[in-house]
Amino acid sequence: MSLNADHSQPRVAVVGAGWAGLAAAFTLKLAGWHTEVFEQSPVLGGRARKAVIARRGLVLDNGQHLMLGAYRHTLALMQDIGVDSNHALLRLPLQLATLDGALHLAVNPAHPGPLRLPLALLRMKGLSLGEKYILFRTLLQLQLGGWRVAPDTTVFAWLQKRRQPSALIHLFWEPCALPRSIRRLAMRQWRCLPWCSGIAWPQVHMPAT
Repeated sequence: MSLNADHSQPRVAVVGAGWAGLAAAFTLKLAGWHTEVFEQSPVLGGRARKAVIARRGLVLDNGQHLMLGAYRHTLALMQDIGVDSNHALLRLPLQLATLDGALHLAVNPAHPGPLRLPLALLRMKGLSLGEKYILFRTLLQLQLGGWRVAPDTTVFAWLQKRRQPSALIHLFWEPCALPRSIRRLAMRQWRCLPWCSGIAWPQVHMPAT
């Protein structure tokens, strides 16, 4: 659909006032379309809404609590609607660790940009030297390819094609690729979205308050 407004056309209806719905409505409105948003819940935001516990005087985040630096479109949208990300978000270096200490990856922001990922992988705990080499090679291939994969490729199929060892899949790719709410078997359906590029922007964003 063209975003060029044509006022002779009917109004545009956006069903759902979550992240995607509100972002679509905002973009359409900027383009001059007559836009209406429909949401069955009394609270907007979808999974990104806040939860108010009145009896305890608490206001909690209900949904995503952090973002990788690769979420460029989300961060750009926040800027477009007037959110100052420098004050609203706390930026921390990317770290990936398991509770049992089987794996630990930490990116040091003091290192020069091009060397951050190689040095982090070299010092990474929990993987063999061969697994580190496979991981670095795979990430380098992704980067050279613009962090893009074939359309409609699932994570499971992509990892199988790249011959990733099971330990690497379990300790690295699953935590990076899957939200906590999705079981391991969902890797067979989960799409290769730009989560891959999160390693290129080794930074985590979370609410500052």
